[in-house]
Amino acid sequence: MAIGGVIRDSAWRMYQLSPPNTNPEPNQPFIHLDPFIMINYLTNLPNRIPEKQRMFQGDHRLVHQKLPRARLYMGIYYTIFGASMLWSANGLYKLIR
Repeated sequence: MAIGGVIRDSAWRMYQLSPPNTNPEPNQPFIHLDPFIMINYLTNLPNRIPEKQRMFQGDHRLVHQKLPRARLYMGIYYTIFGASMLWSANGLYKLIR
């Protein structure tokens, strides 16, 4: 298919047809990367939403425990929460004393 003087040979190679001034080296094809081709990979990915939806809805655990790194996140959260509660209790003790 020819679009604006460019023939698409495959998804990754495209060659300029006419203007000789755009070639930096003689007898070498001018490779033109089309932004549509580069973004095409991101837009034509398979739809994984139904299988992920079945995975999340079939899990019996609580919502905040279903993700793969949930134990790590909750451990960090509980550590920070516990430390802040101890710090607050210590500050309250010093105020009362």
